[in-house]
Amino acid sequence: MGNVAIAFIYSSIDLSNYLQTKHRARIEHKRIQSIIPRYLSRLNHSDIDLTTLNLNGLGVDCSIIRLLSTPLLSGETRVQELYLERNRIGSEGATCIARLLCKDGHLKIVSLAHNPIGSLGAMALASSLEQNRSLDRLDLSYCDIDDLGVQKLAQSLKHNTTLKYLKIEGNPISSDGVYSLFKCI
Repeated sequence: MGNVAIAFIYSSIDLSNYLQTKHRARIEHKRIQSIIPRYLSRLNHSDIDLTTLNLNGLGVDCSIIRLLSTPLLSGETRVQELYLERNRIGSEGATCIARLLCKDGHLKIVSLAHNPIGSLGAMALASSLEQNRSLDRLDLSYCDIDDLGVQKLAQSLKHNTTLKYLKIEGNPISSDGVYSLFKCI
C-alpha cells in the first residue's frame, strides 16, 4: 500500500462579515427584481428600437418572464436577442418563453444557459420550435436536460427550418440522446 496524504484546510470565517455580505446580496437582489419590471414596462412606450435584451445573472424568474412576454408579444418592440443565462428560470419559465417563441416573429437568438429548465422545459421549447420561423440560435447549455428532452428537441428540429445553432453542452445526455439528434440532421 502506498502512502495516502490528506490535507485539511482551515479557514476562519467572521460570522458578522458573512451576515453582512448575505444581507447586501439580498438587498441587491430585491433592487434588481424591482428594476427589471419597471424597465420592461417601458418597452412598450420608449424603447422600440431595442434589439438586444441581456438579463444574464440578474435573478430573473418566471414572474419576470411573464412581465417580459407582454411587451414582446405586443408587436411594438423588435427584440431580436434575448439573453437569460444564469438566472432562476425553471421549467415553468421555459414554458413562458416557449409561448413567446410560438407567437413572436422577431427573436433570432435566445440563450437560457445555466438555468434549471430540465426536460419539461426543453419539451415545451421543442413544441414551440415546430411553429417558430424566426429563431436562429438557441443555447440550452447546462440546463439539466436529459435524453427525453433531447429526443423531443430532435423531433421538433425535423419541422423547423430556421434554427441553425442549438447548443446543449453540459447536459446529462447519453449516447441515445446524441443519436436522436444525429438522426434529425
